[in-house]
Amino acid sequence: RNGCNEYGYKYDDYGWSKDGLHVETGTKYNKLGFDMYGWDDIGTNQYTNCEYNEDGWSRDGFDEDGFNYDGIHKDTGTEYNKEGYDEGGYDKDGYSF
Repeated sequence: RNGCNEYGYKYDDYGWSKDGLHVETGTKYNKLGFDMYGWDDIGTNQYTNCEYNEDGWSRDGFDEDGFNYDGIHKDTGTEYNKEGYDEGGYDKDGYSF
């Protein structure tokens, strides 16, 4: 193989095209059922065997406390969770829990 499929698309060393398709299956999942980022169709990460990757992020980009990369909470849509604390554990007045 020269790293290309029958249509001439190149694949990386792990068999993924730039569009996220696997060379062996022709789908967004490899033979083990994981996508190019290590997630299966129910949100389990192949490297940690849980819903968070080795960096602590879910497939949807939230940490285990529900904050995204920008510090916005998934349930409130603000920088504070339902209890009124930000990702650092401080409330709007600067007090921590």
